[in-house]
Formats: sequence, structure tokens, C-alpha cells
Amino acid sequence: MAVEIENRDRRRRVMVVDDEPAIVELIAMVLEEEDWEIVRAYDGAQAWSLLQARPVDLLLSDIMMPRVNGLELLRLVRTSPRHGSLPVILTSAVNQVDASDIVFLAKPFDLDTLIALVERCLTPARARQD
Repeated sequence: MAVEIENRDRRRRVMVVDDEPAIVELIAMVLEEEDWEIVRAYDGAQAWSLLQARPVDLLLSDIMMPRVNGLELLRLVRTSPRHGSLPVILTSAVNQVDASDIVFLAKPFDLDTLIALVERCLTPARARQD
């Protein structure tokens, strides 16, 4: 019961992953204004490591990154028993992603569109069906 109350009371946590620190900070600033807690990562390898230690409610990741790119990170998430159902938004300046099961946001994007997309992804599936 205590865990249930704690989970209900904590702010929703979004991990923002991009190899451009200015992009991470811009997205973080906008989402923090919406009262989301932000976990910052600067490549897919760092994001995966942080995800193991600190679960999040949503992963927002660039695709084109060194070391582990966004698509490789998505594969790690989707094949993980612990994180397989985690909502993921991928962003990229390259407007070409071939997958029907991911949410994609082309760069440059409007910040209001970003907020609406994050809210939609964080709305429980049951509420979306109502």
C-alpha cells in the first residue's frame, strides 16, 4: 500500500536522450515547467544504464547519436522484460522511421506539439480508450 501511495504522489519521470546538450536542456526546461521530473542522458548507452537504476514513465530519445543510437536503445527497451511496455518517443532531423509501433517527432518540432505528445503517451491506455 505504501508503494502505491508513493507512486501516485510522485511526479511523472521522463528521460530525455540527445547527444546535443542544448536540445536536452531545452526539452527539460519545457517539460519541467509542466511539472515532470527529467532524467538527462547524452547517448543511448548512458540512457540504458540510467534506466536500469532509475525507471521512468516515458523515454524521449533522438535517433542519431554516437555509441548506442536511438533505434538500438528502442530495441533494448522493447526486448527487456522490465521496460518492454515503456512509452517511447523518437525524434530526428531525418524524417524517415519505418515502424508502426513507435511514436516519432520530426525535428525541428513545436514545443506545444512536444508537450501534447508527451501527455498523450503518459495517459494510461485505459483512459485513452474511454
